[in-house]
Amino acid sequence: MKRVFKAVISLAAVLICLSACSNIPEEPPTTGKKTATLKNALGATAPVAENIDDYPDITQPVKFFETLSEVSFDLKSYYVYGNTVASIESIEFEDIDVPEANAHAVVKAKMIGRGREKQMMISFNAYDENGKLLRKNGFISTNLGDTDDGESFELLLTVPVKTARVEFFDYNK
Repeated sequence: MKRVFKAVISLAAVLICLSACSNIPEEPPTTGKKTATLKNALGATAPVAENIDDYPDITQPVKFFETLSEVSFDLKSYYVYGNTVASIESIEFEDIDVPEANAHAVVKAKMIGRGREKQMMISFNAYDENGKLLRKNGFISTNLGDTDDGESFELLLTVPVKTARVEFFDYNK
């Protein structure tokens, strides 16, 4: 009987410690918005009007024009993956200068509380300017390595070029 009692007490002590060691803030996350500019050197096209009269039966080459578009991000003040908590600090798109279907951005995040997880994962949905869902349940992740509380780390975000809004949310296993 004493063995069972000691085992129950030990297990209860471990469970109390584990529940008290949570990195997840008690207050719910707040929401906000950020924007980032997507620069696409091949964003729009127009036929070249030069020499059309001289060569009427020949298709003229297409000329590309640079476009700039604002992508809106719906953010929470923090994201949770397991017992690891991080916040997104900034998002910066890489310029597009070759034909691509996707745009890439570097997401800079800050570690709020490091759990036992070896990765940080955040899910997202991407929408076009009409609200049509372009990518559902996408996710960004990175290996955390030696990242400690308060340190910054980077994640790579890949969304379709026509994305106008990205909504981030906690990754669910």
